[in-house]
Amino acid sequence: MLTLLIFSLFVPVDIEFTYDNQVQKKANTRVIWLFGLISFNVGIPAKSKFKVKTTKVVRYTVKKHKKKSDRLKSVIVVLQSRGFVNRVIQLMCEIIDVAEIERLHWRLGFGLDDPADTGRLYGLLSPAFIFMYACPRIHFSFVPLFGRVALEANINAAFHIVPMKFVWAILRFIFSVESLRAINATIKAS
Repeated sequence: MLTLLIFSLFVPVDIEFTYDNQVQKKANTRVIWLFGLISFNVGIPAKSKFKVKTTKVVRYTVKKHKKKSDRLKSVIVVLQSRGFVNRVIQLMCEIIDVAEIERLHWRLGFGLDDPADTGRLYGLLSPAFIFMYACPRIHFSFVPLFGRVALEANINAAFHIVPMKFVWAILRFIFSVESLRAINATIKAS
């Protein structure tokens, strides 16, 4: 049974994701595995249909084991450990490489109450997304909406993932020298 599970991790998974807050106001994800033998949809509505009941809130204090400053110190110790930040960046690049992008169409429209502010924000943010036009499978539209306050998004994406590659990247990160060094530094600091 374990062998079957391990072999099934080598079978590719296709994931299709759509989101539109203008028309549907919901996100939909379709997962296809074992070459179409197993497929299912996961729909996520934008707004919940359930009503929230208001109740009276009773507050009491609980002793905390660690202060916020202690948690902040442990985060700083992890970030200062040699090579850890570069290893995290390398992990993100590996995950992006593992998730082979078949298509990614992203349209983001925004508007502020003052059209001049909208133009300034567009002027500041548009150069940051110029690298998106280099990849033929990625299409990114960044549209200013003058005259109205709005945030509109439309995303259509398809990914092809082999789960074992993903698991392998995570395991290499966990057992890397940099991660073990960061864990050791955290233990020593506490």
